[in-house]
Amino acid sequence: MDQQVTATLWEWMKGPGLRVLFTVVSAALIITALRTLTRFLIRYMEVRGNGLHQMEAQKRAKTLGSIINSTLTVIVAFVALMMILQEFNIKIMPILAGAGIAGLAIGFGAQTLVKDVINGFFILLENQYYVGDIIKVKDVAGAVEGINLRRTVLRDMEGAVHFIPNGQITQVANLTRDWSGLIVEVGVDYKEDIDEVSEVLNQIGQELAQDGEYKDVVLEPPTVVGVIDFSESQVTLRMMGKVVPSKQWGTAQELRRRIKKKFDQAGIEIPFPHRVVISPKKRE
Repeated sequence: MDQQVTATLWEWMKGPGLRVLFTVVSAALIITALRTLTRFLIRYMEVRGNGLHQMEAQKRAKTLGSIINSTLTVIVAFVALMMILQEFNIKIMPILAGAGIAGLAIGFGAQTLVKDVINGFFILLENQYYVGDIIKVKDVAGAVEGINLRRTVLRDMEGAVHFIPNGQITQVANLTRDWSGLIVEVGVDYKEDIDEVSEVLNQIGQELAQDGEYKDVVLEPPTVVGVIDFSESQVTLRMMGKVVPSKQWGTAQELRRRIKKKFDQAGIEIPFPHRVVISPKKRE
């Protein structure tokens, strides 16, 4: 009896047992290789971050690396398990059918959550925005205070906090990526010479860019790009330049202050509404 069991076991080890061992070793090697590739991906993502965003890039890389590792490990382990069960003459079709039905039920019930997570994964993977960036999602604009796989947290200019599911972020505008545009519109009276006014404005832009406080902020000095409008009382000129991210608002305020001061010195008139009040004469 013992000899018969030993012989049967030996026959199984030479056939199915060897295939089971091969499956286990192959799965382990595949998981190891995938983890190595994931580590290279994490390092690549960390290198892409720089300056103030370095820690944020590292944090995102670790988060994504953990997700990728876990997902791929589960997939490889499940496939290996199905192959091993076949070697024990266990029918796997009912198991796969049951797993498929359960997956459909879970996916249908958590459809919104799955959409949020998938979209959040690609937001993190593509580095669409960082914590501290100012972005605009549909009609909501504000500073990013938090990002995870499920939602993005924005704080608008009024201090209100918006929790936006990542699945709803189909289009996003990053207002502070790489550089920010500096745009200032200046209205002058019709009697002023446009060429002279443009020369004064360009000089103000150059002086701002060379100022010690703003030379590291202004990437391209603001210059006049042309006349953009003729209104009832003024001619409107537009100045455009480039500044470091999120510095456009403060720099624009300083530029307007300098324009007003320079115009006063040069006698250039900035038009303003006039109102004439006529009082009826009193009857004696």
